[in-house]
Order: sequence, then structure tokens, then C-alpha cells
Amino acid sequence: MMAWLGSDTGAVDRRRLRSPHPSRMSAACLLAVFAVDALFRTGKPPLLVEAALDESAHLATTALCFLPPVRYLQEAPRLRRRFAVAALAASVLIDLDHVPLQIFGSDVLSRGTVRPHVHSLVAPFLALALSVAVSPPRHAVLLGVAFGFSAHLLRDAATGGVPLFWPVTPHAMLLPYADYAVIIAVPSAWAWLRRSDITPRRGTAKGHDGARPPVSASTLPSEPRASEHVRYTSVNDGEARR
Repeated sequence: MMAWLGSDTGAVDRRRLRSPHPSRMSAACLLAVFAVDALFRTGKPPLLVEAALDESAHLATTALCFLPPVRYLQEAPRLRRRFAVAALAASVLIDLDHVPLQIFGSDVLSRGTVRPHVHSLVAPFLALALSVAVSPPRHAVLLGVAFGFSAHLLRDAATGGVPLFWPVTPHAMLLPYADYAVIIAVPSAWAWLRRSDITPRRGTAKGHDGARPPVSASTLPSEPRASEHVRYTSVNDGEARR
């Protein structure tokens, strides 16, 4: 995945050629989400199994939301990768607010709400507010954190609801699962429709704009130097005299 988020030089390297195409990764993420949710409908698995499957679905949801569009952001590939890593990490780490209730039996973070209080707009808005006051590298990271939190809330809203407007109101906001399915399916369909635009030819290095890199003087065949030409001529003359 990281290979398709761009390199500093814009060249197509071997890692990118071997990595799965964005359209295939999007389709795999989409199938993973639907498979996990279909399994949950058949019954409740053990807690650890449920947590692992749910977090995998959250990662897939986040990847579906950002993977196709982020590939076409042409500038600052290093910042783009930081954004992507932060978004994926935040989409999972936000669930640490379940620990007090699930492990210690304390409802200090979830009193009166269907999910912990951090599962609200407070989390992404706080990350956005902090991003204003930091330098560009940290700015990209915090924007990714806000994006990951938002993608997590999107899935949770479709699978039980979230206290989206806490502390204004503790009521759970629900999103119909059909709407959630459409939202995450659109980027996957877009990636498939545009897959020919992002498929590099093997052995061809292209820049971010798809153009071939300029030919440098070091790659052109050099003319023989004058001393080499004289030496070659003298050898041929000597052979002719024989």
C-alpha cells in the first residue's frame, strides 16, 4: 500500500510494480468489510476475535475512504504517506477508550452513551484544532488522525450508533447500513474505473505527471575524444604499412 502512495523521486520502483494495484486493494478491503459484518450477523464471536475482526474492518474502511483519491495528490509524497499512516493508526487507536469498561468494568468514559464519549465529533475536531498550530509534517499527521477518527465514526454509526454530538446530547446517531455500504463502495468503484490511469509499464520510469523524465547528458553516448581518434588513426596507418 505504501508503495502506491508515491515516492520522493516519482519514479516507478520495483516495490511499486510488485505491490497490489489500488483497484485490487480497494476491492479486497470492500470484501473484507462485508465478510466481517456478515459473520457478525450470524452470532457474537469471543471478545478477542470480535475485536480483531472489527479493527480489521475499521482499517479497511479507512483505506477505502482515502486510498484512491490520495494516490492522485501529486505534491509532497512524504507528507502524503504520513497522512495515510496516521489515518490508519487513528482508526484503530480510538477504540482504546473501550478499555475502562471492557477490562476494568468502569463506565467513566461511557456513562450515559451507547459508546465511549471519545466516539464523538470531539475527537476529530480536537485533532483539526491542534493541526493549525503545528508545522507541515505534524500538520499532515494530525489531519490524518482527524481523518482516521472520522472514518471510524462512520463505520460505528452504521453498526450500533455513536454519541456524535456529545457532550451536547448523549443520544446515539445511527447511519443506515445501506448508506454506509454505498459510501465505502464508491471509492472502490472509482479506483476500478480509473485503474488504467495508474498502471505503470514495467521498465518505464515516469514522473508524477505521467511524462517520461528528461534525458540527461550522462545517458547520451559520448563522442570519442581527440586523443582517442588520433591513436586509432595511427594504429590503422601502421597496419596498412605492413
